[in-house]
Amino acid sequence: MLSEETSEEFANEVFHAKDKEDINGFLVYLADRIQCFLKMTREVEEYGNRQLKHDLEVFKSNIYNLSDEIDTYDKISQKSKKNLKDYLNNLITVI
Repeated sequence: MLSEETSEEFANEVFHAKDKEDINGFLVYLADRIQCFLKMTREVEEYGNRQLKHDLEVFKSNIYNLSDEIDTYDKISQKSKKNLKDYLNNLITVI
């Protein structure tokens, strides 16, 4: 439906927005996972949704593994890689 309302180029870009082969896609993918993690954490910690507790732990390990993928992107500076990895490690450690 999107391609009917917009250009094919834009629709293609949206469709591949989370393509981890591309640095921009990886960053969108990473941001999406962080947002999901924060939402799941809120559900468990603030709203008492204990059914998500196990899933949250699994998701936490998935985010931890994403920090290893950061090193595979040459277009990210070493400083930015360190900052991203530190952020992810702090996020999963604190929560």
